[in-house]
Amino acid sequence: DRVICSDCLRALAVEASATPRRRRLAWAIPLGRAACSVLLAWLIFYTAGRLLLRIPSAFHEGTLWKTSAVSE
Repeated sequence: DRVICSDCLRALAVEASATPRRRRLAWAIPLGRAACSVLLAWLIFYTAGRLLLRIPSAFHEGTLWKTSAVSE
């Protein structure tokens, strides 16, 4: 259908041979992104849980609130 010079034909051959390799590893990129997303979500929720555990129990029981409300 078209006339191609030898340099362009070589470039097309190299490009065509590289395509199957990319297809074989195409599943790795979405899998890596999903794994990083899960890890990031776990890290965020783990940190939030650790911060919640650092809150004194008096705050959870309401005694901290009652003392500040009475003093006002």
